[in-house]
Formats: sequence, structure tokens, C-alpha cells
Amino acid sequence: MITNERPSPYGQRSYSAAPKPSVPEETLKTDKIQIERKTFVFTLKENTRGRFLRITEDVNGRRDTIIRNYWTKW
Repeated sequence: MITNERPSPYGQRSYSAAPKPSVPEETLKTDKIQIERKTFVFTLKENTRGRFLRITEDVNGRRDTIIRNYWTKW
């Protein structure tokens, strides 16, 4: 019998990573734009590491989010 399970040369890997502690965030401003079936939510937030912009696109209940450092040049 041939098996596809082969030992890794890098040793055992643990697939259960410890969760990162959450960082408290403060919402500074939120704006919402509706374009046809899409809703875009722009949220400016701040935490101990600085300000960041969270852009969320909602299309029929499906959400995609990107987060950008507020001071990064686009």
C-alpha cells in the first residue's frame, strides 16, 4: 500500500496557533456610500499603534474588508 503521508524534514508542525490578544480600537469617523447593489463603509479608527482606515464592501451580504495605515501614501 502506498501512502502520501511522509514525514516532514522540518519536524512536527502545530496547526493550533494561540490567538493574538485584541487591541482596543476607537472609532473616529464612519461614512457609508451606496453604489447600485454595493455598500461601501469607510471607518477611521485608532489604537495604540496609530490610525488606520478600514474599507468594507458589502454585496448582498458578502463582505470584503481591507485595512490601510492612515498615513500610508496611496
